[in-house]
Amino acid sequence: IADLRRPDYEIVASPSREEVVLFGRDNLEPSYLILVNLGTGEFRDIDGKNLYSGAKFSPDGTKLAVFRSPSSPSMGEHEGEGEGLMVYDLDSFTLSPDGLPADEAGRGEGDGEFAWSADGQSIILATKLGFFKYDLAANQQSELYKYKEGEDFEPAELILHPTKNLLIFLDGKTGYLYKLEY
Repeated sequence: IADLRRPDYEIVASPSREEVVLFGRDNLEPSYLILVNLGTGEFRDIDGKNLYSGAKFSPDGTKLAVFRSPSSPSMGEHEGEGEGLMVYDLDSFTLSPDGLPADEAGRGEGDGEFAWSADGQSIILATKLGFFKYDLAANQQSELYKYKEGEDFEPAELILHPTKNLLIFLDGKTGYLYKLEY
């Protein structure tokens, strides 16, 4: 399709379009967030040089959610607009909304965990405090579940049921599988 700008790209494929997103895996060298049209070979920068991780397309492929590191120096079009879980509208190439703040979205280390709703209108986000639902259209966050005293989960592999209000996740500390009805 094309020559890549660097050899260490993470590649994430769209579930419904002939597109992939690319970003560097080297934590010492920030990269652009790039959308590649596999049909035309066109490369388009979505955002500037930052440290990115954990990218996931919405089920319809029109949005991309990705963690942008709070320690990375933003050099892109969205400089200073937020850190943490960022949501990009791929039809209009806008940042929508301004992103969930790193202190709420981040797990401190690693990618953090989130899952798209089946309709692509909301995101379920695991945080250090519990699980939150973020409604993109309303730009509102609501608490789904707050950890109780003594609960110290490291949620991984979040899966949302397509028709029920049911979240399934793996606890990274114990390896146990949990379900949460909300």
